[in-house]
Amino acid sequence: MTNKELSAAIRDDLKKAGIPKSAYSIRVQWAGYERSITIKVKDISVNIDRVNRVLLHYQHVYRDERCGEILAGGNTYAHADYDYKMMDLESERFQDRAAELMAADLPLFVGQVVATYSRNGHDRELLYFKGDQFMVARKKGGSSIGNQRHYAGDVRSIAKALALFDNLGAIPKY
Repeated sequence: MTNKELSAAIRDDLKKAGIPKSAYSIRVQWAGYERSITIKVKDISVNIDRVNRVLLHYQHVYRDERCGEILAGGNTYAHADYDYKMMDLESERFQDRAAELMAADLPLFVGQVVATYSRNGHDRELLYFKGDQFMVARKKGGSSIGNQRHYAGDVRSIAKALALFDNLGAIPKY
């Protein structure tokens, strides 16, 4: 399959997953004897976990059967990430709130609810753990939503988590 055919197949699968073509850009290229698939998501309302689930079908890595080492040649690596410029623009409006959280005298290692999300029948909250420097999304008053820990050790990362949570009601891993 050529790079052009592969990118067309990925676009078709993303379309089936309900992700519009305008929400991402895709690049498939050869890197020596291996192939690299890179998707930049340009719309914060697209959950990157959905994009990664589609990419899992196309990624394959050959490993040594005894030690598990990655073998050179014939591998296809796939990666999806939010576009940096888009993420900076989206998180800009949360910079002040993030700075307040960093400066606040919050108890260490105790989750503080810093945001709520109520849409489409989903009631969720975002907790900030100051001493541990991470944020986690959970069902309102309940348990966490999968493995949605997000590093929160500086203003920029806290603002990014607040922007993602505000748009998705979750913090996807990426």
